[in-house]
Amino acid sequence: ILDSLTGGLQKTRLYYLGARPSQGKSTLLMNLVANCNVPCIIFSAESSKSEFADRMIIREKRINSSQYYNGTLTEAEAKKVMEASSELYDRNHIIIHDEPNIPLARLIQIARDAKRYNKVEAIFIDYVQLLVFHDQSRPKNEQVSEISKLLKQLARELDVPVICAAQLRRDAEGKKPQLSDFSDSTQLERDADVAIMIYNIMDPDGTVEVGRETYLCIQKNRDGQLEDVRVDFLPQFMHFQESTNYPIGR
Repeated sequence: ILDSLTGGLQKTRLYYLGARPSQGKSTLLMNLVANCNVPCIIFSAESSKSEFADRMIIREKRINSSQYYNGTLTEAEAKKVMEASSELYDRNHIIIHDEPNIPLARLIQIARDAKRYNKVEAIFIDYVQLLVFHDQSRPKNEQVSEISKLLKQLARELDVPVICAAQLRRDAEGKKPQLSDFSDSTQLERDADVAIMIYNIMDPDGTVEVGRETYLCIQKNRDGQLEDVRVDFLPQFMHFQESTNYPIGR
């Protein structure tokens, strides 16, 4: 459904996936990477390469994440982990760069090299507010604004889609997020060709219960329609999947 509404990931476009912390933005980005069948690179500023690989394995084989990390897997599940590890190793079209606090200038140079030497066709970033701007003396909102402008330029320069996870403001907690809820800079909403927000209908204690309602809210779509798409978010398997329920609309 999401692909039909957005036309898939299109070259030269800048995409933002917005959510509050622990609401699934990194998981959604990882799901997009896992479904990417062309050479791509992900800049994982928040998680290490091994952590990202673990999440890919959990998602691919639908292994309970708590059991995976606690080391309480059954023999059958352990076999699935071995199989998934081998499959992930063979998927050499995915480049994972896990440098923390990566300067934007370095990210851009690595992306250019990946395009030139590895022929990458998509760039994923987790997440935009963790990138380091060269002029740290400027206010945070100005830094994020300039970062967003340069990422949009990068998408056009390399003729690839750039897909970024992005933090939302604290006052977006517990309500349906809006385009104006991006943290630190309104430039993100201006630069985005497509902006998708994760909206989890929460339990009273603030957790996400398996089977509760989750929507991917398309708040900006330059050449398509705006829609709230019902999905199933399975946090224990680090997985998003299409729901059989019809989108709620706007």
